[in-house]
Amino acid sequence: MKPWRFAVLVLASSLALMACTPGETGSSESTILEPEPTTTTTVPGAEATAQYAQCLRDEGVEIDDIPLDAHGRPMLDVINSQIDYSDPEAIAAVSACAGILSDGALDLGYDDDYREQVVGQLAAFSRCLRARGVEEFPDPVPGFIGIGSPYPAAEIPYEDPDLPGAVDACEETVFGDYPGSSD
Repeated sequence: MKPWRFAVLVLASSLALMACTPGETGSSESTILEPEPTTTTTVPGAEATAQYAQCLRDEGVEIDDIPLDAHGRPMLDVINSQIDYSDPEAIAAVSACAGILSDGALDLGYDDDYREQVVGQLAAFSRCLRARGVEEFPDPVPGFIGIGSPYPAAEIPYEDPDLPGAVDACEETVFGDYPGSSD
């Protein structure tokens, strides 16, 4: 699988987990979605990757150390096959730990071509969701560089009953078979 496709998959999977996970009170509102108004903290790739792996282990998911590519991005496809995505506890662990990666390990800011590929896939994901009945799903954040949410969190229609199924279908449609896709 091409690294940019996996980066998009991680971002989309985080969205999928958020779409399927109600807030603490069971409502569609969640304090996780409230952006910080003035600052953003980023974590360098190696540190964030190590923190992510440790978080998964702390949550009960046993994985190998996650290697980094030549640009310092985590090669998550190496450990993706070690995570049982049919296990609700594994899904909860990935959901609990996903924010660590979105705080900087997937930084796309230095590579225009890579960023364009990722944003293109995110836009295709948005179009797919809308085509599957989630009409209010937003386009990616303009200028997205891989830090923070790729979509404006306040505009994601979490209450839409079609969202979880559409996310599952669009992951398959937009990203193809994973892990191990030969593209």
